[in-house]
Amino acid sequence: MTHDPPQAADRGPPALRLVAVRKVHRSGDSTVTALDDLDFVVRRGEWTAIMGPSGSGKSSLLNVLGCLDTPDSGLYELDGIDVGTLDDDARADVRNQKLGFVFQGFNLLPGASALDNVVLPMLYDRAGRFPDAEARAREALRRVGLGHRLDHAPNALSGGQQQRVAIARALVTEPLLLLADEPTGNLDSQATDDILALFAELHAQGVTIVMVTHEPDVAARCSRTVVLRDGRIVSDTAARPAVTEPG
Repeated sequence: MTHDPPQAADRGPPALRLVAVRKVHRSGDSTVTALDDLDFVVRRGEWTAIMGPSGSGKSSLLNVLGCLDTPDSGLYELDGIDVGTLDDDARADVRNQKLGFVFQGFNLLPGASALDNVVLPMLYDRAGRFPDAEARAREALRRVGLGHRLDHAPNALSGGQQQRVAIARALVTEPLLLLADEPTGNLDSQATDDILALFAELHAQGVTIVMVTHEPDVAARCSRTVVLRDGRIVSDTAARPAVTEPG
């Protein structure tokens, strides 16, 4: 059975849909089923947390969603596109046009300024969509509160600021889907709060986010939490609305 989000509201075609997706990792004579006939749907505008113990399939799922790996069987549709029918070049184009990535380790170029780091994904766009790449990068950095740090290299920025640069880089191409892998894992509590507040603001603006996390406090900020175990979804719940105490 396909796991539709708990919310009844439908905002048009889903951002992504997986049907009976299976992924098996092989090493010598041993095999590990990372994704076990997984069904999964994310609607546009959702902020979904992916949780589960080590070995549950979180990383394998994120790699499939990010077009960084291909399933052994099953269907993966991204914005209605059957990703399994694409060759390597077409899949790379879809990844560049439809997806933005935020990682725990920031993955910024150390010798480049914040501005140049944000320009980077637009340089790989073979469709020529961004003749105004530098202006777009400046606006993306302003959007995450770093309009005054354009010329700073990563080593001149705090961890929270580096993650903001990474988020700007992920957003600058206006992707359909933002994929975040433990985005607060390297941050202190104050920077974590700041980054989660930024994600909440993006979610309120309609950005679709899928975030892998092992922190319940982080997942609680999301609109939906999906728990994996042994490559299957064992829980899929919407966030409970806050309870207002009687005055």
